[in-house]
Amino acid sequence: MERTFTILTEAGCDLPQERFERAGALVAPMPVTINGRHFRHYPDERSLKYADFYRMLRDKAQTVTSAPSPGDYDELAETELKQGRDVLYLGFSSALSASFQAAAVALDTLSKKYPERKILRVDTLSGAMGQGLLVEMAARAREAGKSIEEAALLIERMKLKVVHYFTVADLQHLRRSGRLGTLSAALGTMLKLKPVLSINDKGTLYVVEKTRGYQRAISRLLSLVREKAVDIKNQVVYISHADVQDLASSLAEGIRALGAREVAVHLLGPVIGSHVGPGAIGVSFLADKR
Repeated sequence: MERTFTILTEAGCDLPQERFERAGALVAPMPVTINGRHFRHYPDERSLKYADFYRMLRDKAQTVTSAPSPGDYDELAETELKQGRDVLYLGFSSALSASFQAAAVALDTLSKKYPERKILRVDTLSGAMGQGLLVEMAARAREAGKSIEEAALLIERMKLKVVHYFTVADLQHLRRSGRLGTLSAALGTMLKLKPVLSINDKGTLYVVEKTRGYQRAISRLLSLVREKAVDIKNQVVYISHADVQDLASSLAEGIRALGAREVAVHLLGPVIGSHVGPGAIGVSFLADKR
């Protein structure tokens, strides 16, 4: 079936390259600076290999991330518009990144340049593989013959049913990224507390609860899937991890035992990985509400 519209997003939604290809989604790269060197996060790792990134991160590299430029979105979207395809942009939570605003600048300009084309956007209020879940949902809707308007309405209706739960191995990465106060980070390290975090309806991070120890926090992720996933036998549950493949595989086994239709496991890319640090691990799936 010929695709009547294209899905546009950014690399921060952290789907594997093969899943982006399967979804037919275009992906704007996201800049990351490591020890003063500039890279661009592409899902196919053309600029920076994930293994190299995590090696540098574990060696205490200093990282700075930023949003794509409007030009990154413009270049990708205009190619599709010229070929007669409409564009549906599904963006990283505007409360956590400037990516959505950068894309809006580009898409507003393109809307004036191509008034005959439909250019729609949705702030997913999500990130990492929660955003990836919505990208794949839109792709399935398109393959089922839904229009761009119907796909956009579906994502608007479902986005606050996408839940994200994750934990980190080292609170200091969240502190440095501005996601956790210095006092909270120090206190948590002293008491060996590990937070289970999530994203709320406004698209910002919050602490769901604190557990005593990293392994207990990971076990809590599994119990949250068990408690909150809706119709899990028809769901894809997504696991993101920051270079802890064995732990992610073990968590995936537990989720498969709950009856999930599919469990997708993937490394967090350099942008999200910079904020959460090595050892972070999380799950995304559909629930009744966040």
